Amino acid sequence: MKLSLALAGTLILGSSLTACGDNGAQQEKERRESARVQAYCASLKAAAPKIKAYDEDDPDFKKLQGYFDVMRSLAKKAPAELHADWNIVDYDIAGIERAAVAANIKLAGIPKLVKHMPKSVNEAKLPDFASAFTDLKRVSHESAISRIATHAAKVCKVDLTPNSN
Repeated sequence: MKLSLALAGTLILGSSLTACGDNGAQQEKERRESARVQAYCASLKAAAPKIKAYDEDDPDFKKLQGYFDVMRSLAKKAPAELHADWNIVDYDIAGIERAAVAANIKLAGIPKLVKHMPKSVNEAKLPDFASAFTDLKRVSHESAISRIATHAAKVCKVDLTPNSN
């Protein structure tokens, strides 16, 4: 009888300690995610001027690669709640970059293509390149950008509304 009481006591004590351990692990996970959100918000605040300066209806192609680099950097730093949205944005940017490489186009040189098409450009790949840009108008992309901007305003207190020219 004493053995079974001792065993029961050990099991009860052990299960309560395990519960405390699980709670501690959960608190540590929450602490790390909170720190990640704070770091992301700081990066977002620093990047906001570049993001706000980008005009998707009239992009400055000389600055486009810099804009893409900023967006991809933020995607890597995104908190868990925004991973899916940033993955959409990152995928679409990568699609444009892949299409540019396939067509042998430098993003900064796009305005020159209107005046003169260099022989190095793979004209057969130009439709794919144009299509990659239209992906930025897909509902999934625009919804992801909207959720990112809403999170930026509510959680990070950063306004990502584009500058008006």
